[in-house]
Amino acid sequence: MDSFAKMAFNRSTDDEDRRLWQLIQTASCHTAFDRLYEKYWEYVLALAFARTKDLDLAEDITQGLFLRLWEKRQSLDIANIQSYLFIAVRNGVLNWLKAEQRKYPLAETLTALQEAGTESDHTVLYRELLALHDQLVDRFTPAQQEIYLMRFNEDLTTKEIASRLGISRKTVQNQLNLCVTKLRKALGVLTTLF
Repeated sequence: MDSFAKMAFNRSTDDEDRRLWQLIQTASCHTAFDRLYEKYWEYVLALAFARTKDLDLAEDITQGLFLRLWEKRQSLDIANIQSYLFIAVRNGVLNWLKAEQRKYPLAETLTALQEAGTESDHTVLYRELLALHDQLVDRFTPAQQEIYLMRFNEDLTTKEIASRLGISRKTVQNQLNLCVTKLRKALGVLTTLF
């Protein structure tokens, strides 16, 4: 374990973590989850970034981890939050690496199809995939569309988007996570066809 992780482990109080987790698990307490999120978000992000060296990817892993933590709160048996988060980040990075090795990235697939340049099946599939993507984005709420387009068309960070829109970074991250999850689910089957 690196020295940063050891320092973060030493900062925490196990009693507070146990109380927070009990409230989250038994009462679905949003306030307790927000406190846990605020307490560990930076720690989890730093762990993910140390392993990926990619801030956007580290943010995605961090958001995904906290989203799964909330979604699976009633079925998880967590004795030590810090240990759980440490292992979950490691597993999240490993899962991402495995997924990247198994699939041909969508962006590269689209680029390869675009470079084909003829009215072949690839060009038709490329256009259909882009049209489907645009239709899915159109189904987002106006706020989600704005956040999604700022992130992926303008290449702004979540911090920059939050500042521009006058909302919290956590809200931006949550909305982006919802958008990306919807797109992955809808486009996931198509990406395996290439």
